[in-house]
Amino acid sequence: MGKTTIEWATHSWQVSVGCSEPRGAQACARCYARGIAARFGEVKGHRYEGVAKFVNGYSRWTGKVEPLRETLDEPFHWKKPRRVFVDSMADLFHEFLPFEYIQEVFEVMALNPIHTFMVLTKRPERMAQFADFWREAFPEPARWPANVWAGTSIGTQKFVEPRMKALLQVPAKVRFLSLEPLLEQLDLSEFYPKLCTTHLMRLCCGRTPSIHLMIIGGESGRGASSLELDWVRSLIKQARVMGASPFVKQLGSAWAKTNESVASKGGDMDAWPEDIRVREIPR
Repeated sequence: MGKTTIEWATHSWQVSVGCSEPRGAQACARCYARGIAARFGEVKGHRYEGVAKFVNGYSRWTGKVEPLRETLDEPFHWKKPRRVFVDSMADLFHEFLPFEYIQEVFEVMALNPIHTFMVLTKRPERMAQFADFWREAFPEPARWPANVWAGTSIGTQKFVEPRMKALLQVPAKVRFLSLEPLLEQLDLSEFYPKLCTTHLMRLCCGRTPSIHLMIIGGESGRGASSLELDWVRSLIKQARVMGASPFVKQLGSAWAKTNESVASKGGDMDAWPEDIRVREIPR
């Protein structure tokens, strides 16, 4: 795959096709990937054939989820370091993808250490289960590849506790949250670092945050929900408390329309209030 317009990555790499909405996932209502897949869903021979379709003008997943083996060797041909969004059009940890295939993907990533691979899922419980599978397949001293970042998406408060708890079970060197589309105020205080009583303990906690990156973004697309700037400000502060790098990606289509932003998704930083122009990536 080529370069991506997604602000927090430089390239994308598709290793599967298809998806389905997790139960109660309001944030999936305007999924861009589903719309793109539906556009090609009836094109014979296309990789998205039968993956999604339009029903009464709205895109719908069909339930077809498959590996995309023909792309597995692509990272071996990349000569310069890249920060790669893995499966930007799908979910690598979908329940229909066997762990044996996911293991093949991880082996490719592990064999290409000059690149950083960002794996984002709405199914962090299954990612945590795969971590155990990986550990059994590669006993000590094998570890979760250091160049594979593990992340989960959270858009509403109901998913904060279950998804963050599952993500924290994944032994990745870098863990991240995609708080997008942000549909309401989020309180992450349950996962703040515990207060340390000694200087030595404070130093230790400061060097090992549980979450390393928070990506913040409003909803885009037709009928997108509005985003309150105070939600963004709150999350920037919470990221600082947790020792994570805040990355404000966009403010959403509704904000852009109201504020006449040049970018239709509210991604024009020059139009934002100065205090939320923050885009940091962990080193």
